[in-house]
Amino acid sequence: MAERVVFNDRLVRWFITATLVWGMIGLGLGVLVAFQLVIPGLDHGRETYSIGRMKPLHSNVALWAFLGNAFFAAVYYSTQRLCKARMWSGILGFLHFVGWQGLIVAALLTLPMGITQARPFAEMEWGLDVWLLVVWVLFFATNFFGTLWSRRDRYLYISLWFYIATVVVVPFIYAINNLSWPVDGNWKSLHSFPLLTGTRDAFVAAWAGRNGIEFFLTIPFLGMMYYFLPKVTDRPIYSYKLSIVHFWSLILLFFFAGPKYLHYLPIPEWLSSIGMAAALILWMPTWGGFINGWMTIKSANKQLACDPVLKFFVAALVFYFLFALDGMLLGIKSMSAFVKFSDWEVAHLHVGAMGWCSFMTMGMLYWLGPKVYQKRLASPGLANLSFWLAIMAIVFSIVPLYVAGAQQSYQWQALDENGQLQYPSFLDTLRNVLPMYWGRAIGGGLFVLSLVLCLLNLLATRVLRSSELKPEYVTSSKIVGECVDPLPTPSQLSAILEFGKQLDEWSQLVWHRRWERLPSRFLFGSLVSVFLVAAIQLVPMFFLRSSVPTIAKIQPFTPLELVGRSIYLKEGCQACHSQTVRPLLADTKRYGNYSQAGEFVYDQPSQWGARRVGPDLAREGGKQSNYWHYQHLLDPQTTSSGSNMPSYRHLVSETIEDSLDAGKLGGVFGSVIQSESNPKKIADQVEQQSQLVASVLVQQGGPVSLNGGRRLVQDTKIVALIAYLQRLGTDISKPDPVINKN
Repeated sequence: MAERVVFNDRLVRWFITATLVWGMIGLGLGVLVAFQLVIPGLDHGRETYSIGRMKPLHSNVALWAFLGNAFFAAVYYSTQRLCKARMWSGILGFLHFVGWQGLIVAALLTLPMGITQARPFAEMEWGLDVWLLVVWVLFFATNFFGTLWSRRDRYLYISLWFYIATVVVVPFIYAINNLSWPVDGNWKSLHSFPLLTGTRDAFVAAWAGRNGIEFFLTIPFLGMMYYFLPKVTDRPIYSYKLSIVHFWSLILLFFFAGPKYLHYLPIPEWLSSIGMAAALILWMPTWGGFINGWMTIKSANKQLACDPVLKFFVAALVFYFLFALDGMLLGIKSMSAFVKFSDWEVAHLHVGAMGWCSFMTMGMLYWLGPKVYQKRLASPGLANLSFWLAIMAIVFSIVPLYVAGAQQSYQWQALDENGQLQYPSFLDTLRNVLPMYWGRAIGGGLFVLSLVLCLLNLLATRVLRSSELKPEYVTSSKIVGECVDPLPTPSQLSAILEFGKQLDEWSQLVWHRRWERLPSRFLFGSLVSVFLVAAIQLVPMFFLRSSVPTIAKIQPFTPLELVGRSIYLKEGCQACHSQTVRPLLADTKRYGNYSQAGEFVYDQPSQWGARRVGPDLAREGGKQSNYWHYQHLLDPQTTSSGSNMPSYRHLVSETIEDSLDAGKLGGVFGSVIQSESNPKKIADQVEQQSQLVASVLVQQGGPVSLNGGRRLVQDTKIVALIAYLQRLGTDISKPDPVINKN
């Protein structure tokens, strides 16, 4: 019996509003970071607004708030229509919305305070990680799968396959990437320390972190494309069979490419080779999605000139094509050797997030807004202007980043006729790319303006309504009775083995039609693919001792050095400095001996880094005097004219005791300092080493006291940070310890 099903579009309107508001905040933070790269004093000495703290805030707000809310709006709208059923629980939907926005607000408050795990794309502390997983799994996933199982349409459309994979895989890989434990096991603590160390932690950060983010930038937005593109063009998707091959190839191969971000870094060579092979193979399924979308648009190309929504989708597909192409190129070892740590990789991520995902989001918003507000778009002309501003933003921001990346890579590795570095000063290479950073900042501002126009357009669409919103509904019947699945057409091949005929019938993909009425097949298929990759790549990394050889002369950090390391992480120094030297001639000439897997065993978390705005610090210990570091941290221009590093003057007004009392060392006293865990003895060791570092600093011309003699320099955090920097890379240069065989 047919019944009227009323859709819950209130949730969709909430998430649309959140998408636009958080989008302006997240991208506005990105503009701030871009200007800080060319105007280092823009934070006015306030550590809360420093680039090291703003950069992870920008990344998290842009990813989880802007793109995350856009994905949720798309899911809540399209799932109800595709399933011909109202969302399973309005209460869970409300809790999801409130919980997700609360999570972003909490990140907005904690990250500028330096409360961070200091891991790439996993900066939020353990409490917020738990919060995210609870909201995603208990509220969102439960509501989503409840709707699937109560649906009134027997078969699952293509978009729902991608949604299922996203809903299942994202929390799983997020949990792996955030394996941490509260300080001293105290659940009231804001701070935590990762359960993994060194090379293993770095590999997980690349496999589940960097690659996981690319998964989030790809799979859910492909699901959005498969739903909204046919709606905008009023034509069916080009190829149903291609969508099947596209989906399962991506799901099965995606995480095999994780090691591609670690070429020439201290991981086993076989892992690096798997990553390269998977990256090269992935171009086929990724371009399969592009071809499917492009051919769908091609059949409606007459609309392109007058429809601003379609323009956004066309641009999004072009950027998806470039994103996939660049991802394949970055997986090639020789290409990675050239552009690793440069702005090329930053440009790659922005093509995905700012080009593909943001254009898809804005196209969706311009199409979806009039639907849920039940009013024609207030100003198509303003939407056109918004589109061209966004295109100009890409030209001004991403193109200069690619140019800067290519220029950096060349100058870092260029050798003269004598085999010496052609650009030995890192500052010279930095000065040469600063004009491109100005372009990035201007482009980011244009993109924010484009988003503001989108918000104003949709706001006007809502306000100009002359009547109340009427609930949208559909008349449908519950699924009853058995389903007879279609059978494949008998093979017409002759003079061939029976197996060949069976393969011919199987290739018709009719069997997939049965899967499409069983959500569990897509759920378990997605999980099995991730578990398979984990078994092949992660398990050997953890259980084969040869993966991370032990180096006897590598010793734990001292308590004072750990205080300095916690300050380094809190200030976000890892966002601009790497700590690993590749076995490439130019790298070793510039920084010293290449890094080995065993020397990172006491790093919690790993600090290999992803970008070199400043030089690598893996071999920094002993290169400069204590006084040089002191001056450099207070005013970088005095030691490095032309540097874009901000001042850390606040470190002379904060005491080491603050870090000890607050337990901000991430619990490493019990796990990394294996020789001592008594708080009183640790404090004594800190005092002894800080006196030693300060005395050397004074001998080199530094001050004895600060603030008119009211505070000794040995008690300040700057001494701890100097101690940490002077320790980096010194153990590996020591002679091997003598082993007494008796």
